[in-house]
Amino acid sequence: MTTWFTADLHIAHTNIMKYESRPFGSVKEMNAVLRKNFNEVVGKDDVTYFLGDLASWYEIDIFHLEKFIRKLNGRKILILGNHDQLKAFDYVNIGFESVHTHFVIESKMGPIHLTHDPAVSRVYDEGYWLCGHVHGLFRLSENKRVLNVGVDVNDYKPISLDDVVKIFEEAK
Repeated sequence: MTTWFTADLHIAHTNIMKYESRPFGSVKEMNAVLRKNFNEVVGKDDVTYFLGDLASWYEIDIFHLEKFIRKLNGRKILILGNHDQLKAFDYVNIGFESVHTHFVIESKMGPIHLTHDPAVSRVYDEGYWLCGHVHGLFRLSENKRVLNVGVDVNDYKPISLDDVVKIFEEAK
């Protein structure tokens, strides 16, 4: 089993292609590439943490979101982002194992905090953090403690825990 992370898919969000210069000709193409890329790396027994901003609610309904989510491999855990508007149990009902606002996982480096907005990491002066929210603003923060796992800086694919640890260790 491999652990993966991703963020800021913005499924069905037309304007995200313009805002982030995503190289897709349509929402349909973007959604298809995000699903294909996800399933190429994430196996059926793997777990993926989604660090927020799953979809654009004014451009997709819960039926189509569920259809998209259930076509993704593995177990799925959601850390809510500012665009995630459903109630927690609605996300569980469409295919997420659990839903959180903050989550901590253990790694060989020690605890890694999972959050959508990296601003919360400034409150704490220790540890490592994974985030979304910032899109292309940075991949690794200046203090080398916050890694953006969003699709916009990770070739539109999830990133593995092994790669996360490697990035943090090389940055020391």
